[in-house]
Amino acid sequence: MTALLEFRFFGHIVTLLFSILSIYFKDSIPILIILWTIFVFLVIYLRVVEKKRIPVQLFLLPVFIVSGGVAGSPVLPLLFLALPLTLQKSDDSSYIGFAVTSFILMLCSGNISDYSDFIIYVLFVFSAIGVWFFMRKGFSFLLAQPPAAPIAMKSKVSTPLVKDPFRPLKKYLVRTKNFNNKPVYLRLIVLLPGGTAKIYESETEFALKGLLFRAVHDKTEVATNVLLDDDRENIPMMPEYNFRIYYPVSLVDSDDVTLFEPEYVVVVDTNIKGKIDKEELIQKFSEIKDDVLEQLRQSETFSHISVEKQRNATLYQETSNIVDAFDHDELLKAAALAIFNLAPEASGVFVATKGEENTFSGYSFTVKEPSKGKPKLEMSDINDPVTAEMKDQQSIHAMMVNGKIDDYYEAADVNKRKSNPIFPTEFDDLNKKSCVMIRCMTFKNDVKGTISVLTDTTNDFEELKKHSASVRMISKVVSSALNNIEMFQKMEELSNIDGLTGLYNRRCFGNMIEQKISEAGRAKVQLSMIMLDIDFFKKVNDTYGHKAGDDVIRFISATIKKSIRKVDFAARYGGEEFVILLYNTSIAAAANIADKIRNIVRDSTVNADGSPLNITISLGVSSFPMPSMNAENLVKNADTALYYSKEHGRDQVSVYNSSMEERDDEEEEE
Repeated sequence: MTALLEFRFFGHIVTLLFSILSIYFKDSIPILIILWTIFVFLVIYLRVVEKKRIPVQLFLLPVFIVSGGVAGSPVLPLLFLALPLTLQKSDDSSYIGFAVTSFILMLCSGNISDYSDFIIYVLFVFSAIGVWFFMRKGFSFLLAQPPAAPIAMKSKVSTPLVKDPFRPLKKYLVRTKNFNNKPVYLRLIVLLPGGTAKIYESETEFALKGLLFRAVHDKTEVATNVLLDDDRENIPMMPEYNFRIYYPVSLVDSDDVTLFEPEYVVVVDTNIKGKIDKEELIQKFSEIKDDVLEQLRQSETFSHISVEKQRNATLYQETSNIVDAFDHDELLKAAALAIFNLAPEASGVFVATKGEENTFSGYSFTVKEPSKGKPKLEMSDINDPVTAEMKDQQSIHAMMVNGKIDDYYEAADVNKRKSNPIFPTEFDDLNKKSCVMIRCMTFKNDVKGTISVLTDTTNDFEELKKHSASVRMISKVVSSALNNIEMFQKMEELSNIDGLTGLYNRRCFGNMIEQKISEAGRAKVQLSMIMLDIDFFKKVNDTYGHKAGDDVIRFISATIKKSIRKVDFAARYGGEEFVILLYNTSIAAAANIADKIRNIVRDSTVNADGSPLNITISLGVSSFPMPSMNAENLVKNADTALYYSKEHGRDQVSVYNSSMEERDDEEEEE
């Protein structure tokens, strides 16, 4: 139901449905009264309860139908007049929805074989197309002279591959449709001289007024659930949203927006059910504003450098691969390639990315021997990285990340440091280099790691210093791209996590079991599965309440987490059922793990909403490739073994064998 209500053409479909029914029952006054009474109550319910507004122009359509349709409705001219007003006050999708709905009702209420009706149909179609074309594109281009061909100029610098430095910002504005489980619709307002503005990527300018004017004039963030009337508000709110926040921003790096004139306004429309304090609402979505501002600053930085000096074209060409990379390893390799192309004197690149529990992942990149000296390197010219985990908290990389030394470090005679090498032994080839420069990769004060560039000689290092600004820019782009990857990974992970237990959910399990089966098949190892269920769980809920039941489920999930390895996978299968996948584990070893979990649960007392409870669990175990031949078979067999444990006394572990199914068949026959 929620998905249906959030469908942006819901209001058009409802209006169309009631209007068509009205045409069908046009000869029955009682039915018409009932129909439109239901429609009125439905509109009131949607507005008051669901906080969903049907666009005002749609109310013309029922009046148009009731008053006679194409044949003689006095409202017909208003439908033509509503076209430009709808396009001016809403987006293209809403305009198309209104135009299509109106045209369908014209067809249904008229007669296409009638000459006068046919003329009205044609006029409406041409009007709808003409209004859109004139208001969105304009006709001036028909009279304009074609632009003169640019004068060809010879340049030693190639054209940048990053043709649109604002592409990440555009993608962010388009792709961000949900934030903290709330639907959002983002727009960026570009402030122009003379109290005018325009929506980002639109050429239509307008004078500031309404709450937008207040936000800009007062340099203050404004949240509201009631916009001013259409004549006093620049940007109407879509009917599926009920709150709006205006964030005026400046590219000047300052936390106090009142000190500088705003250059942009970030507009966030959202749907919030229930009451919420406006200051809390502003704070709740301020992260979106920060992200847009960061993207703006990065994009403006790229744009400024591109205009200022064409010699930076190579920088853009190389960083485009970094911006477009959404895979961690591909991103780091693209960064190394960019440095090798920008600074040919570099003989090695090392990236250390921050992980969990004060660990780092190290990646060492070098150029393949046959490729050295090429004017431009490709991805295929870079060796596969040497990788290793780094735990030494006294290393230069760890101390830079932890703020114990400056965020820039350089050293000569790297190959002479015998007692205190800069790089771990896994990267000993780097310790044979002559000089190194190391920079922190930082995004919004969050240090993502370090990036190191090495040379074979001191002379090469002096040349490398000339590219220091480019290396610094690359480190910024890499840190921003790493943050994007982390953000998407977190969002994807949240969609796979069960909110109550912190384990993976059933949807994620469905994907993971296929992946694990495939890996086990290729490696020719066993994949075992444990399925467990809490005994008499319904009695816990009925006797002690659902909060106590939730405490029991959380206890079981915590016990499972402590009892398995990092390479294993556990998920909440549904209700009080859990599943565990044990990679490279025999069925006998899996049964031992299952019995260990069972004993821990049986011997523990659970604090269930203040009540001490002793519970037990039943478990079933199966394995791939024998006796289970595929993922579906593995789940079915583990479930059969679990059912067997339940039917034979509970609080036990049963290992699947085919006789269990035979006994089940016999019991069913009896």
